[in-house]
Amino acid sequence: MRRRVRQVCSALGALAVVVAAGPSDAGAQPVARDHVSAGPSGQPVPRFVSLRASKANMRVGPDRKYPIRWQYRRPGLPLLVVGEFDVWREVRDPEGDTGWMHVALLTGARTVMVAGQRPAVLRHRAEAGAPGLLEAEPGVTGDLLGCTGAWCEVRIGARTGWLPRARLWGVFAERPGRRGEKKPRTGG
Repeated sequence: MRRRVRQVCSALGALAVVVAAGPSDAGAQPVARDHVSAGPSGQPVPRFVSLRASKANMRVGPDRKYPIRWQYRRPGLPLLVVGEFDVWREVRDPEGDTGWMHVALLTGARTVMVAGQRPAVLRHRAEAGAPGLLEAEPGVTGDLLGCTGAWCEVRIGARTGWLPRARLWGVFAERPGRRGEKKPRTGG
């Protein structure tokens, strides 16, 4: 079987300092959490995790005997766990591809990816008119520090600031009447 390798540009290569804040881009919507249940691990499904390994295989089924669908080479890539079987997690990547990964390849450390067609402005405060710290190109990943309403605090490289939740893949859509998002658990 021919193996396909998926590589994405380094986050550091896609950053540029903001001189003036540009218009926003509402190109991507966060994943909606329609139904939450506890998987065999006792953790909620669906939930977001991130890729721990610098080289990780996504397989067609939950065992090493299954063929490899994709090979990832991007630690910190956010993934959505949509199913569990023993030590295997069925995951969906930001492009919508699904498959199975061993739990050792994943971490509960939360990351997000800038989505949409245009750069997103990392802002000093959680408000649209706040000063910009940098522009993050689509595909750039950062550490998720927490969310409040329509904004999420993110660390990209050495900068920490706020991005609109609607511009991120790796967080659930805000539910009406709900403020904030729980801190992530560790584990895959």
